[in-house]
Amino acid sequence: MKLLDFTENRGIKLDTAVKYIYRHDEFRGHYKGRGSKIEIDDVAEELLSEIYPLQIIQVVKDEETERLLKEATKHIIELQQRMSDQTDQLIELKAEKLALEMKVSEDNSKMEALEQRVNELDRKNLDQEQTIERLKNRSLIQRILKKD
Repeated sequence: MKLLDFTENRGIKLDTAVKYIYRHDEFRGHYKGRGSKIEIDDVAEELLSEIYPLQIIQVVKDEETERLLKEATKHIIELQQRMSDQTDQLIELKAEKLALEMKVSEDNSKMEALEQRVNELDRKNLDQEQTIERLKNRSLIQRILKKD
């Protein structure tokens, strides 16, 4: 049997068992290998079993604890469902926010285009007003000859 298997079954550290084997003469000749690759024979296994017996875990059935565990499990499931629902709502709200941000961006672009158009029309209007003023200020001869 491998010493590693023995230590895993007993819940002890491999190093602890290895040190014990190396320090006690009664194990000489009952193991082969070094470190984590040590193989032990039946005698060494029996000697180690006396030092590191199997730990028996006793399960006690407690109805109150079992009831509390069921309630806690039910509560956890409810909380997970609520969290899932809230996550879905959050995703929907983020999508809605993104759509609104895109709409605002489009509206801003349209607003900038309209402002450019207004500025262009203001420049044309100013040019026309200047032309009208220049035409009004012409002399009688210029008007008859239709000169600017």
